[in-house]
Amino acid sequence: MKLISNSSMDIKTLFDTAKALIINAEGFSPAWYSDTAGNLTIGYGFKMGGMAQKYGLGSFRHKLMTEQEATDILTPIITEITTLLSMDLLWFKEISINQGATLADMAYNLGLSQFYGFNTFLGYIAKGEIDNAVADLTTTLWYNQVKNRAVRDCFNLFAQVGNLYLI
Repeated sequence: MKLISNSSMDIKTLFDTAKALIINAEGFSPAWYSDTAGNLTIGYGFKMGGMAQKYGLGSFRHKLMTEQEATDILTPIITEITTLLSMDLLWFKEISINQGATLADMAYNLGLSQFYGFNTFLGYIAKGEIDNAVADLTTTLWYNQVKNRAVRDCFNLFAQVGNLYLI
């Protein structure tokens, strides 16, 4: 893991930070594999039948994927996730770039419907109670399943000075 510094807090920076977090946590696989839940997966954790389907994932059913092709699929997914978070969570645009990117990373990993199920956690974020949000997050099954990613995401929820984030 390393610290990265952002200089501005605009939507492009949010997008770029979320992209870096997702790519770092997911890693890249050019070939299909079964994830821990048995889902057929390729690229940056794209699941067959998941959100990536509408962005061209189906065309890779019987072939390898390059990192550029994976990035071409990932880009509109991150855009969709951040757009939906901005629309669904009225306070989303008011939080720090680190917090927004972390929430986008979590929504990518969990899927939006599961992510929105973290009601207590999201309520704490909305109120700016990061200590309580992180404490709540550490009690979830997700936290225990993706320990390294979750610890990194908790750090990023706290990291606001100088817009530093950990990947």
